[in-house]
Amino acid sequence: MRGRAVKQVHNLRPSDIEKLLEPELERSRLHVHRSLIGGMANINLLVTSDSDTFVLKLPGLKGMQENPFEYEFSICRTLAKDRLCPQPVITGFLPDELATPFMVYRYEPGTVHSYLHSMSSGELTHLGNVIRKLEQECPPNARVYSRPSEYIDDWYERIQTAVNLSEPESSKIRSMVGAVDELQHSLGSIVDTTIFWSGSFMHGDLRPSNIVFQESRAILLDWSESSFGESLLDIAYLVAEPRGEWAGEVPLVDSETVRSRVEALKTLSLMSVVAWTTERLIRVESGQVEENLVDPLLTKAMFSYLQEKTGFLKRHISMLNE
Repeated sequence: MRGRAVKQVHNLRPSDIEKLLEPELERSRLHVHRSLIGGMANINLLVTSDSDTFVLKLPGLKGMQENPFEYEFSICRTLAKDRLCPQPVITGFLPDELATPFMVYRYEPGTVHSYLHSMSSGELTHLGNVIRKLEQECPPNARVYSRPSEYIDDWYERIQTAVNLSEPESSKIRSMVGAVDELQHSLGSIVDTTIFWSGSFMHGDLRPSNIVFQESRAILLDWSESSFGESLLDIAYLVAEPRGEWAGEVPLVDSETVRSRVEALKTLSLMSVVAWTTERLIRVESGQVEENLVDPLLTKAMFSYLQEKTGFLKRHISMLNE
């Protein structure tokens, strides 16, 4: 949704947000830019003052009673010390009628690519350095997946939560939910014995749009899915998440052993994107998603993406069973 013009967000005009944020940031004359700068999960807006530039995150879902950014804020407070992520500034609830949750972090300028194949060899080196550093990080209170099946179960439970809040009316979505049920059942019995799992820290949502390249380093954005699990899953996700199927060499691997581990981990990556997309389609249908993140053409594209990735996932499950 990057670039989409915003008139209101959670019933707030940009000018309203400016007034609400000024005391929170202890800044005067804030300016909230009127275009989205992030992806589909949350509302991301650029905020400038006379001397600073920030990014404001607001929920992608309506009526949230809890702050969905507390976890990410906590993780980033630790990782920002090693300059792996932007500096978090504040999180909490805006003093509006809805008590809208928010998070603010410092804006990091740099190059953001839309596609993996656009990254230079030097940029991939910087990215590899970040991934290796992450393996050594131990943020307090980070969630832990002690085995691959726990990771899959967590994604499956998110779909069930969405279904319990609003039973899908569309036969298309009900069919997709049924397909995920079958996939989750078939995966649960094999992943713990076939997939390498070290317990290392991982970003969890490593897509090109979440990577900012600067002159001598890379900074990662959007840490809400970070956890202890398997750092190689980030590489698997990087090649498995974008539309289509990656046909080139898998980047950032230095041996056949690592390459085979990443190939197996694509199964978990595909399960996560299938689950996330299914959950989002359920919430779009039930009217839970903030209007700025909803568009008929986008919904159609998400259905197409979901069908494609489900097909890839079925093939990878067959490969694990061989």
